[in-house]
Amino acid sequence: RIQLQAGINQAVVSVVADPTNPQRIYALGADTSLARSDNGGASWINLGSPVYANTLGWLPQTVGMSGGEWHSNGGLKLDSAGNLWTPTGQEGPLTITTATASAATQANPPKWTIVTNGIEELVADEMIVPPGSGDTLIVTAMDTTGFTIPNPDNFSAVQIPLQQEIISQGTSVSYSPDTPSYIAISTSNVYTNGKNYSGYSTDGGLTWKAFGPALQWTCGTSRCDIPAGMIAVSARTGRTLGHDHIVIYPPENLAPEYSQDGGATWHVTASFPLNADGMTIGGSSYNSFLYAQIPQRTLRADPFTADKFYLK
Repeated sequence: RIQLQAGINQAVVSVVADPTNPQRIYALGADTSLARSDNGGASWINLGSPVYANTLGWLPQTVGMSGGEWHSNGGLKLDSAGNLWTPTGQEGPLTITTATASAATQANPPKWTIVTNGIEELVADEMIVPPGSGDTLIVTAMDTTGFTIPNPDNFSAVQIPLQQEIISQGTSVSYSPDTPSYIAISTSNVYTNGKNYSGYSTDGGLTWKAFGPALQWTCGTSRCDIPAGMIAVSARTGRTLGHDHIVIYPPENLAPEYSQDGGATWHVTASFPLNADGMTIGGSSYNSFLYAQIPQRTLRADPFTADKFYLK
């Protein structure tokens, strides 16, 4: 029996013989766990979940990896020299030399080398270039909250480290019009009614802090965080850090919510007619979380007048 790293969904997706030694066989799990047999499959050495020989920009992805690592892959291939290759969803193409893979043990696992200079099929939702930041981009993205990109001319992206699980949908990002170093981003696990990880940066995207607890609503038989939506930050006009005024417009027919203390606490707006639950509005909202791709509503703060917001 092939023994792979204990964890989530450890189905074997590939079993491949080494062309330089037919007695040496490798098995790859659905999350890129690796095992090796040196005797034609009679017994197996568990080589564990992926470990990396190098870093490249924000790769390997480490944010949200606690509680079960998941690195999806497209199967295992060996070239004519016996080197291992696999394409992954998180880090792109990976490889291990035949010398490293054949000598590895459970105590001394092999290390994958990341060979990509970027990541394919990353879907951006929204991006901003805060005034005064040079060419710094703040980008929200599906599954991975988003990135700060100090220099778009090279691979300088750094993942925004707010989410605490492998998937969180970055949906919207905004800066204070008269204090553009203050940036707010909305992100949550919209796929499973998961936790809301929205937060802010006070230094133009270099470091990030989470907002206070999100409001919760009744979803089925449970209480769930209100999912991330479009976000806008008011001009400060004399207010100080910790007193920023922020509006979020969630999906799922949930009413807009606001904070007057920089996201420490949240309140449902009274500007919309609410249903009996006091959390939702009927008929005038939208259900999609694909805000940038399907812009059914647009939320913006007035760049000159504090506490004035526009919803299209």
